[in-house]
Amino acid sequence: MRALLKTLIFPFFFLVLLLTFAIIPSHSQYLGLTVETNRTKYYVGEVVQIYGNLTLDGTLVTDGLVAIEVNDVRNTPIVIRTLDTGTVPQLAWYVYVSTVFASDQYGNPRDSFWRGQLAYFNVTVVNNDIEPRQTLTTVSAFDQNQVPLATGSIKTTLSGQTYTRFIMGIPIPTDAALGTATAFANAYSDWPMLQGVPYCPEKNADFTIVGSGAAATSTIQQTEINYNLTFKLPVQVPKGNFTAYLSSTYQGLAVYNSIIFQVKIVGDINGDNRVDYRDVYLLLASYGKSYPDYNPEADFNRDGIVNYLDVYLFLKNWGKVA
Repeated sequence: MRALLKTLIFPFFFLVLLLTFAIIPSHSQYLGLTVETNRTKYYVGEVVQIYGNLTLDGTLVTDGLVAIEVNDVRNTPIVIRTLDTGTVPQLAWYVYVSTVFASDQYGNPRDSFWRGQLAYFNVTVVNNDIEPRQTLTTVSAFDQNQVPLATGSIKTTLSGQTYTRFIMGIPIPTDAALGTATAFANAYSDWPMLQGVPYCPEKNADFTIVGSGAAATSTIQQTEINYNLTFKLPVQVPKGNFTAYLSSTYQGLAVYNSIIFQVKIVGDINGDNRVDYRDVYLLLASYGKSYPDYNPEADFNRDGIVNYLDVYLFLKNWGKVA
């Protein structure tokens, strides 16, 4: 009898072991998100480039979404965007931005806004889920020079299977470039800084910033770009360390990353947020020198040489404090 039991137990144990390995996946999938900036330090008015790769088990994801939130030294968002990594995913989104257009404060379409005026944007968000969804709805506007103007946001819980309209106001700076500007509307589970992820691709709407004269017609369309965000720093932006927070979700996996870069006053070579005599010595030490034999922080116009043009920019900002 014992011999018979031993004979039966071994095949049974082998069968259980085989089924266990058949049920448990051979490996877990890994979602990766890299991020870089084209510089670690920027002067006001320079172009910032944020880029990287979204990968699944080391393979590039070409139909994913990446959220980017850029916060200034006060932790105030100056940019909030959602970029695709090649093509816009064709999915039935639980939550998505249906429409966005420039409007007056009552939601009626409007084509243009004056500098110093409050611009409004009418955004409709759909929750297709039968369950309520916490949703952060954002608008981030840029002038025609790709300088961020401001961001607006509303975080609330959307009831299941509903359409919700939000009207958000964004101030237009008095130094904003005249001409065609663009507002980007997005929906997230929360701020990327708080590990929120994008619900859907972004939508955008063009409008016109005017000082005088007529304006162009606003348009509604969906933006399709790669994971490569560029924007120009405003001149009046606060100086110090900025942080870009990134997030993505793909095939049920979520990933987060961040990067820090510094924003400085033109002329501040030693990075103490003021242009004074301490910077004079560093400027003179590099004067007449070219790349790579100079201090790159003294090359204010980034032309590869420290000369009279850099001295002019230095004197223009002499005595300024961040």
